[in-house]
Amino acid sequence: AGGGEGTFRTAEVTAGLLWDSRDNEPAPVRGMFHELAARGAVGATGSSFSYWGSTANLRFYHPLGHERLVAALRLMADVLGGDVPFFLLSGFGGVEWRDGWGGVGGLFTARGLLKNRLQGEVKTVGNGELRWRFLDVRPWEQPLEFTLVAFFDAGQVWTDLRFRDKGLFRYAGGGGLRVAWDNTFIVRADYGVSPRDGTSAFYLDFNHMF
Repeated sequence: AGGGEGTFRTAEVTAGLLWDSRDNEPAPVRGMFHELAARGAVGATGSSFSYWGSTANLRFYHPLGHERLVAALRLMADVLGGDVPFFLLSGFGGVEWRDGWGGVGGLFTARGLLKNRLQGEVKTVGNGELRWRFLDVRPWEQPLEFTLVAFFDAGQVWTDLRFRDKGLFRYAGGGGLRVAWDNTFIVRADYGVSPRDGTSAFYLDFNHMF
């Protein structure tokens, strides 16, 4: 946020370690992607708040007997401490996370839950997908691949590092379709349902969620 009356400013210093052994970044069949990241802000960096954060992002991809059937798993955890501004309680850190993606709930974390359904200083997310590439066609010599996906998303959040609350836990499941052109440009359509919250949503975006 910028300066001015009623506004705040944050300026972070970040650092991270990455390990990427995926065979194909847009649509992996096998391999891993892991990230450990840290961030911090103090007055010397130009921030109105002094706080720190750390993120772990672990992803695994493995074929199940055939390269057309892939199991994918993502585990994420994010911890914040210090004088954390309220508008950062929903987000995660890391090189791939973008402003506006929100917290636990929504297109990028838990499909079927409302966006930013869970917020707090300690956040965890787990996503499991089963991806079945059931059809390959070549109209006008252009390769198109169609993949069905079944998924289960879950998240839990605690207010702060003292863990005095039990933590809010929510989950959702659903299915979707991926259409890939030349194995790089991917259109994603998902429908997720959260039985506990009684919410559901349809999502249309580009690329796999992870």
